[in-house]
Amino acid sequence: MMRLLSSCLALVALALGAHAQSGTSGSEIYKLNVGDEIAVTVVDEPDLDESLRIDGQGNINQKFLGLVHVEGRTITEAERYLEQQLIEQKYLRKPVVRLKLVAYAQRGVVVFGAVSQPGVVAFPPETFSMDILDVIARCGGFTASARRTNVRVKRRTTEGADEILTVNVKNLLAGKESAPFLVQAGDVVTVDS
Repeated sequence: MMRLLSSCLALVALALGAHAQSGTSGSEIYKLNVGDEIAVTVVDEPDLDESLRIDGQGNINQKFLGLVHVEGRTITEAERYLEQQLIEQKYLRKPVVRLKLVAYAQRGVVVFGAVSQPGVVAFPPETFSMDILDVIARCGGFTASARRTNVRVKRRTTEGADEILTVNVKNLLAGKESAPFLVQAGDVVTVDS
């Protein structure tokens, strides 16, 4: 009985510790992307409120400020940056900007080659990566001639260079790999025959 009680207390302590460490909110983690739609609200300045989509260069076109680069910033960072711009350009002395993510940009991967239905695989909303097995399944699976041991994934690095990763999907299907391979939004998957 005492052993069971101490085990339960240990689990509760572990859960509380994990909860305390995950105290960051989604707005502090998520970084804005091209195609996201955001609502901009400036407290006590209704003329500045608007809904904007982030363009292909990562900018929003704000009424008074013009083009402002927000891609790659968290919601909080973008709020502070817009406040700073409103102050520097002498529109407001102490602005309070609030951003709300209205809609995520559609994300997905392109799949070429020896699959039943090559094309774009769209990710579900709020999803930024998918298991390669799920992606292949959404394309109708491999064709009979597909090389399952050498699936190539082209990925753009944060420095802007292309990186080619090779995935042995045959091993993943057989359970020989301990972790799934996650494709990321924007990847290009090629299955050779």
